[in-house]
Amino acid sequence: MALIRRVPPVTRPGPDIRRTADEAAAREKARLRPIFRQARDAVAGEERAAAEAEILDTLFSSPLFRRVEAVCAYLPLPGEIDLYPLWRRAYALGKTFLLPCTDPGRGGSLTFRVLPGYDTSLLVPGPFGTLEPGPDCPPAAPRGLCGALMLVPGLAFDDEGYRLGYGGGYYDRFLRETCGKGCCPVTVGLAFEACCAEALPRASHDMPVCCVLSERRLTITHADYTRFETRL
Repeated sequence: MALIRRVPPVTRPGPDIRRTADEAAAREKARLRPIFRQARDAVAGEERAAAEAEILDTLFSSPLFRRVEAVCAYLPLPGEIDLYPLWRRAYALGKTFLLPCTDPGRGGSLTFRVLPGYDTSLLVPGPFGTLEPGPDCPPAAPRGLCGALMLVPGLAFDDEGYRLGYGGGYYDRFLRETCGKGCCPVTVGLAFEACCAEALPRASHDMPVCCVLSERRLTITHADYTRFETRL
């Protein structure tokens, strides 16, 4: 069974040093991306299959998944954890299943659409090599994401919920805007234990996830929207 660790709050840098800290964080993130990509890709074969099965089994059996009516996920890029079983399980249980659409031409915006069933023909190529919901999938109402379980992609996650993403900042902007309107999902990062770090570089605009789940443990973090911790 995965272990749960609760992490104390983090002191954020003051406004006077924020820009310098953000620039330093960006440089360190760029240095770490190939390192964690290599660590992730080194989990292969039977080890990867067993780790993915453990992560998804723990997620499916947790209140995080069982109690929600809506699940926001993403379809994996090469090397990422396979989330197609999550799509099938959510649909079989009658949950609303949503996938993101990215629009680089609008300042890097992220929206979600509802998948009416487990049907890969509903998907279209996205701008970054991903698959996204096509026009036959209805857009999600913003209030429909309140309290939804949202899986947030990342190369690595740390014990406080901060992540090493791919550099686009789509989820950070989306979560900051959405939660600023009082409509927060319950965010979860899935990662192999090899991609879980004690601490990662962070910028002032980064949004931590509520939970990090690996094949070994479930870490409940001190995210900015911890009022959803009571749902665990």
